[in-house]
Amino acid sequence: MNFYFDESGDFRVPATRSDHAVGIAMGVVIPDETEVDTFRRFDGFVAGLPSSAFRNGEPKGNLLDDAARRQFTDFVRGCDSLLVCPTMLDLTALAGRTDIDVQGSVIAKLQTRAGKCKHQKMREQVELLTRQFRKLSIVQCLRLATWARCIMRSVHDSLIVHSGQRFHGSWHDLKFEIDPVQRGAESREEQVFNTMVLAWICAWSEAYPFTTLEDIHGAKHPFVQNFDTPEGIDFGKMIRGNLHYPPSHKSKGIQIADIAASIISDATHGVANAVDLENYGMMMTASIGKPLYAVGLFSFVQPDVHDWQKRFYGLPESIDAAKKSV
Repeated sequence: MNFYFDESGDFRVPATRSDHAVGIAMGVVIPDETEVDTFRRFDGFVAGLPSSAFRNGEPKGNLLDDAARRQFTDFVRGCDSLLVCPTMLDLTALAGRTDIDVQGSVIAKLQTRAGKCKHQKMREQVELLTRQFRKLSIVQCLRLATWARCIMRSVHDSLIVHSGQRFHGSWHDLKFEIDPVQRGAESREEQVFNTMVLAWICAWSEAYPFTTLEDIHGAKHPFVQNFDTPEGIDFGKMIRGNLHYPPSHKSKGIQIADIAASIISDATHGVANAVDLENYGMMMTASIGKPLYAVGLFSFVQPDVHDWQKRFYGLPESIDAAKKSV
């Protein structure tokens, strides 16, 4: 199974709660069985774009005009097994919250874990991770946490959508391609994320367990055979060695995620017009769940439902209208 990720937004917490800000991570899932056809369709879409839609030889979502974005939504809807899984961190909710220290909370938990390690090598590894995480900026911490949340959602949703026998072959090997902000083999973000993603997903899955369908995920299902254990899902086996950070011009999947993230950004930031919301809703027909779930909002503080309804008005409604029109 192939998972591709890109982002939109700078992940900076605004100065006040009157400033609307979100950090967007976009997940796109494409099964092995349909990837060749999906990329062939994508090549056809790209071939019809004007030169203004490209930067350094690759298409960029923020350079597409309204017509090209609508053609992209048609491409997404034409791929029967392509799944979009956005995750949006509400940054405005953190504005002015001196009582909320996301980075400090993670560091404290890592220090506690290090103190409980019985083996010196493991304790040293956790202490190293703690030092590396402490050196990250709050923007980097929030970005990595949103990536992790998006990976968790993408695997969860794909496990439901791509459970049929048609996709059994995809569950033997998983591939995660992420378009990183930092480049280079010694990227601190990459080093920290490769370990922290497992810690975050394991912790979150306790509160939000993966959905399993007993009539589909039986003992012979490849996901169960490869990743399920008596203690629960083996996230380490699922993710270790499978995270990759290729340059976007070498990954069509990341390019698809980039355009999808841009469409979500336009529908979320500023004053979204009817075309932005329609394109968003049409693209999101390739997601699953009720509209509120599909939107993918999450927060590190207790969400203010009325505030969310005001600031994100139009998103679930657009998804609902698009799904009814299909």
